Amino acid sequence: MATPGVNLPSARGASRNTALIVDDNDAAREELQESLEWLLRFEVTAVGCLSRAIQHLGQHGLPRLMIVDLHLGADDGAELVRYARALPGFAERAPLIVATSGYPDAATRLATLQAPWVPLLKKPLAIDALAQLLTRHLGGRRPEGA
Repeated sequence: MATPGVNLPSARGASRNTALIVDDNDAAREELQESLEWLLRFEVTAVGCLSRAIQHLGQHGLPRLMIVDLHLGADDGAELVRYARALPGFAERAPLIVATSGYPDAATRLATLQAPWVPLLKKPLAIDALAQLLTRHLGGRRPEGA
């Protein structure tokens, strides 16, 4: 029996679907990681703070997908988006960056990035909404029953 999931073609130069999740809420981060790994077949790195995310990007480069909480305790998730956009190869690789937040000011905060192409998903995340977003933005198709 096939594992349910979303079939996504690999990004240019990428051999697999990689994701970086940055969320300071342990339970939310772990649940999202499990969903991406099991249902959507991503190889996931999940971290809880800005410094670890920057360290990961420095060591491993850009993933295919970044899911970034805009409110990371004392850190600002928008700073990670700005950092990623400034990395060499960003224009060629152009990962999908998805911002998340459970706070009402999230849309305003996202607008400060001047990046209308960064979708915002409200927390708690619905994995179905994320799968649809990935299908739309990464060019995959959703198989029956997934």
